Amino acid sequence: MKTEKPILTCWVKATTREKGAPRLSLNWATSRRAPFRLFGDRIECGDWTIPVDAVREAVVHKSLIRLAPACVLVLRTDQEVYQFGFNPWCAIDRHLPFDYETVPIKLRYSMLSLVIRLALAGYLLYFVWSALT
Repeated sequence: MKTEKPILTCWVKATTREKGAPRLSLNWATSRRAPFRLFGDRIECGDWTIPVDAVREAVVHKSLIRLAPACVLVLRTDQEVYQFGFNPWCAIDRHLPFDYETVPIKLRYSMLSLVIRLALAGYLLYFVWSALT
């Protein structure tokens, strides 16, 4: 029995909980971590299988996060919006079997993420102030 070999395999973070432009949010903290397998007719990520002909829109968002290049592939089908976060060395845009748009993006934090970061910074400042007085 012959097994089909993927065009590309790499580990990704993936979510269906983000519907708009990619952003830094808690949805990514709890996102799926799985191998992304690209075949000529489909994409597999964990138990998701996305037929290539079901993709209605594909956008590759490129950004810098802490001076490292980042890439988020957004695939829109009739049923779902998938976002896949790739490591810098995985050049997904060279392997996609369908048309896509490349968009530079500045990733922003969600409101909840900002509140948590501010609370942690305030706690740290309080801790340092308490230790010094």
